Amino acid sequence: MPVLQIIFGVLISVVLLSLGIIGIRRHWQGLLEKGTLNDPIKSTLTRKIQFLRLLNSSLMIVLSLMLASALVWLEGPAQHLADLRDAADLAGKKLQYSPEQWNFATRYALYWVSFLSLLLLLVLLGGIDAILSLRNFIKKSPKVNPLKAPAPIPTEPTRFFHRNRFSNDN
Repeated sequence: MPVLQIIFGVLISVVLLSLGIIGIRRHWQGLLEKGTLNDPIKSTLTRKIQFLRLLNSSLMIVLSLMLASALVWLEGPAQHLADLRDAADLAGKKLQYSPEQWNFATRYALYWVSFLSLLLLLVLLGGIDAILSLRNFIKKSPKVNPLKAPAPIPTEPTRFFHRNRFSNDN
């Protein structure tokens, strides 16, 4: 397995794990401090956002652990199968997998399909979180009156203007 692949896999796994742990700690403490769990006055939209962020953080931890376990246990046998396939292609022969290799390849493919499905779920929940946060921001923002056009400038002099113009106060 290439060293660069290991470095980037470990880096992504560590970043996801740390973001997930920080997110769970922060949002769980936010729920407990504000009393959102037992407060009927607190808006349900804020509760939904908090629980959605908790779910996103836990999904990040699951994805991080899946990536780390794939790097440790699955990449070696998968690389071995890929090398066998490349050697068979160079020799011009058709590769016949053993039942154990075929079983591993099937499970490996299902593992990555489940990983990508969870990643898609994370992205979708992030989009829902963004929409709910925007709705919460709009709901809490003060109402602003629309701008009114300035009063038109009079084209004819007004009576006040004439009275001041012709007065003898000078």
